[in-house]
Formats: sequence, structure tokens, C-alpha cells
Amino acid sequence: MALAGTLAALLCGCSTQSLQATLPKIGAQLPALKSVPGEPSRIDASPQAVYGLIATGAMRCWFAVNGQLKVSHVFHADVEPPSSGGAAEISVLERDRTGAKLWGTRTFKVNLKASGEQTTIDIENLKMPEVVAAAMRVDVFHWAQGGVDCELKPVEVTPVAAVPTPAKTKAKVKSVKTSPPP
Repeated sequence: MALAGTLAALLCGCSTQSLQATLPKIGAQLPALKSVPGEPSRIDASPQAVYGLIATGAMRCWFAVNGQLKVSHVFHADVEPPSSGGAAEISVLERDRTGAKLWGTRTFKVNLKASGEQTTIDIENLKMPEVVAAAMRVDVFHWAQGGVDCELKPVEVTPVAAVPTPAKTKAKVKSVKTSPPP
């Protein structure tokens, strides 16, 4: 577990102290993240299983109602069936409000490929600010191991003070007596 924390810290440029607060929450029954120097990280699970964990985490954190990327970016994935190799590519794209299509430039990419009984995880930051990309890398590796927390924290929404509604007042109605028609 300490090796995974050190590896994730080296990959994202983060301190191991911030990761140590996150990693102990990961249960012992989860698959171990493995790394070979000079190669992408690997995990003992199928690409579809790893994709499911990462996509669920991204939707719960990055693209949630108050997620940091909800307004500015779009989540997109291409996943092959297991019979075709099972590779998956997750892309985070800038939202394009000017064009006919919703998405624009790809900013962050996660490639998942089968490697025997393992899945190779390769992350590429294409255009995200490095601070955001580092948090996203930590999230991807954390979710791939079954974690649920978010390093890229949701946007804090400050509740708007309720505007008091004016109290309803009963209008006085003057009764007018009328005489019945003759």
C-alpha cells in the first residue's frame, strides 16, 4: 500500500502526505495497483471493470451537479467489448458553446488496455491546468482501486439567503347593501 502511495505521488507530483490521508481508506480486498518502471500503471482487473470504477467516480465527483468540470467540460468514453480486446478510452473535452456539437478540444485522456489478466492505465494531460490534472490523476488511480473519495473537490455552493416574502394581508372589503330588484 505504501508503494502505491509513493507511485501515485510520483506520477502526479503530489506529496505523499496528502495521499496517505486518502489511501488508508482503501480496503485491503481491493486490487493492487502495480507498476513497472518506465511503463504505465497496472491493476488486477478487466478494462471494463476499471472503466466502470473510473467512470462512476468521474460522474460522482468531476461531473456531479457541483462538480468542478460540470459546466466547462464534457465526459466521453469509447469502450470495446471484451471480445474485441476490451480497451477503453476516457476523454474529458472542453465544452463548446459556439459550435453545432457540444464538445470541443480534448483536455485529459485515460487509456485502459488489457495486459494479460491486468489492465494498463495510461493517463495523458493534454490541456488541463497542471494542478487540476494532478488531482484528476490521483482520482483515477484511487477509483481504479475501488476508492470513492475525490481529490478534485466539488465546487462549494454558497446558499443564497432567502428573500422574505411579504406577509399576506387581508384586504378589507366594504360591503355594499343593494336592494333586490323589483
